[in-house]
Amino acid sequence: LQSCAEMARARAHRDGAMRYRFYAPDLDAEAKSRLALQSELRTAFANSEFRLEFQPILDGWSLEICGFEALVRWHHPQRGRLLPDAFIHELEPLGLIEALDKWVIEQACLAARNWQRADHEPLTVAVNVSAHSFQRREFAAMIDAILERTGLRAACLEIEIIESIALEHPERAALSIDRLREIGVRVMLDDFGTGFSSLKHLRQLPFDGLKIDHSFVVDVLIDPRDAAIVRAMLALAHSLGLEVVAEGIETAAQLAWFQAAGCDRLQGFHFHRSMEQQAVIELLQLHPPVATPPVAQDIVL
Repeated sequence: LQSCAEMARARAHRDGAMRYRFYAPDLDAEAKSRLALQSELRTAFANSEFRLEFQPILDGWSLEICGFEALVRWHHPQRGRLLPDAFIHELEPLGLIEALDKWVIEQACLAARNWQRADHEPLTVAVNVSAHSFQRREFAAMIDAILERTGLRAACLEIEIIESIALEHPERAALSIDRLREIGVRVMLDDFGTGFSSLKHLRQLPFDGLKIDHSFVVDVLIDPRDAAIVRAMLALAHSLGLEVVAEGIETAAQLAWFQAAGCDRLQGFHFHRSMEQQAVIELLQLHPPVATPPVAQDIVL
């Protein structure tokens, strides 16, 4: 009885705050599956089964590649390539989420360091981090140490956080953002529009930009209300001096709409899917970033 009650309690806790759950036999199978997954995750760390992929981000005006988003994948020996939704929720109970965040950031910085060319505009790399890592007092110092080890310029790194991180502990979030910006790292608000306090957070927290959630991008051409909301988001962000990224661009029509609306950066399958580091290097050889304009020099007569 105690064991069954504990399974129901654990499921209610994962469903969110102030929830309840009755025991059902399927919870036994779920518990066994979770235990097996947790064991496999420990093995995955020991065997270096995680990989990074990178999805290009394009300038909204020129459509030149201006950066990449780093995306972690688990190459499971039996189940193949797994997306984060399949495993990320089990890392925090195991005490492994911070280790994965640190590994992802370091590998992303190493990769981005190899993309840079002295005669071209710098390319950025964006990394989404967990609430657990972002709210730690030592997070900014860890980022600073990683940048020093990898040799990547701070301005080339973007840290993305989802709105719930700011909602849960706004004071801690503000402190982390301030520390990162002192280093020179940019901080972006991810999945903008899906939470309940976005406007309050934009006013109180010093973000550098925001990413419009793909759920708005999908319907922007067929739902006038979504189109009006996205236009308002763009106007609000630009009035606050924030850069806007639209993620999930899948069609030429969506691209045309966001270009006409003045979106700063664009990302989605319409341009490129995520790819491994070697494919990134090959892509940049075919489509190098924009050349850095020459510095004007005074002419002495």
